[in-house]
Amino acid sequence: MNLRQRIDALIERHHQMLHRHEQRWQRVSVYQELLEAQMEARNTLAEERGWIVARTGFSLEQLRRRQAGRYRMQDYSPTDRSPFIDHPECYRESARPWRPAGLVTHAYLPGHEVVAYVEAAGLQAEVLPWSWYWPRRCSAVLIIPQEERPR
Repeated sequence: MNLRQRIDALIERHHQMLHRHEQRWQRVSVYQELLEAQMEARNTLAEERGWIVARTGFSLEQLRRRQAGRYRMQDYSPTDRSPFIDHPECYRESARPWRPAGLVTHAYLPGHEVVAYVEAAGLQAEVLPWSWYWPRRCSAVLIIPQEERPR
């Protein structure tokens, strides 16, 4: 079973347990396994791109400017809270100053709609083959600054 199939099966199992009101400790065990598999998917993407999974988030504006540093309220933008940016995962360069390198959104919209929105916002986008947040429900789109080119 590949990673995508494993994540999909864990999500389905977790939802079934919720509906059957299974014991909390059983649900927690499955959920923990799901989180670990999702982290494996994040790490794989980061490795393939030469990035690291960010411990701190950043705004789309910080990504556009490739501005190092933590997310600050003055950088808040309405675009950060749109239906196109959902369940965001941030990635940074792997060396100091660890500038923002990319952001993956797992949106409940078709990938091409997210790409159109992102490109209108002055960034580049690439629809990924699958969403590890929820493979059957979400589109995963990688957002990168204009000067970067997807590999």
